Amino acid sequence: MTPALAALPLLTLVSGTVAAVPGDADPAPVRLAVIRGALLTGAVGAVGTEALSAVHLLSSGTVVLLWALAAGAAAALAVRRRPGIRLPRLDVPAWVLVAGVAALAVAELVVAVVAVPDNADSLSYHLPRVEHWAQYGSVAFYPTAIHRQAGTSPGAEYLLLQLRLLAGPDEFDNLVQWLAALGCAVVASRIAAQLGAGRIGQLLTAVTVASAPMVALESTSTQTDLVVAFWVACGVSLALDRGGAG
Repeated sequence: MTPALAALPLLTLVSGTVAAVPGDADPAPVRLAVIRGALLTGAVGAVGTEALSAVHLLSSGTVVLLWALAAGAAAALAVRRRPGIRLPRLDVPAWVLVAGVAALAVAELVVAVVAVPDNADSLSYHLPRVEHWAQYGSVAFYPTAIHRQAGTSPGAEYLLLQLRLLAGPDEFDNLVQWLAALGCAVVASRIAAQLGAGRIGQLLTAVTVASAPMVALESTSTQTDLVVAFWVACGVSLALDRGGAG
């Protein structure tokens, strides 16, 4: 259990994204690949947690093995496919918007890494349930006087649990929400593209989402709203694909 092992889910995400770049025409192919890579990574975390918990093998060793296999498979698929990724050329106004979002994201990343989780929700039920699961090697119900530890949906905390078992108590806990915040901005810009927005319109959509007060504040915490928002946005974007938007 070392901090470096937290790179395994990230490698899975990046490799899965590269492997999932669509070969056909798409209004935002790289962003579609991000959605697919994120869904793959989230599925590994959720399904892996449930499967290992069912046989009471939810431990650091088995989680490391899980992510090593997932990262290896995703990397092998990415190398095999070798998709051609073409990034768009941006003019000066577009670069200004990109730089603004990047500066905000870097500032939030510093806070997320340096500051420990300290908000009331995180300390009362988000993180305690993760510690209980890690201790018991299972996500089964456990005795608690705080009903939110047992009664709220556990999806985002499954990802926190994976990081907890990979890297340690709270080394990278805030990064789940930080990545979700970035994902929300990326997927929102793709939805804008699907609805016919031009390049500047897509970037303004990303800026609006990334700079929203709730997004900026929660991106450095272990709350779960941004994770939920990201999955909902992914669903909307994929539904628009099915409906022929754009």
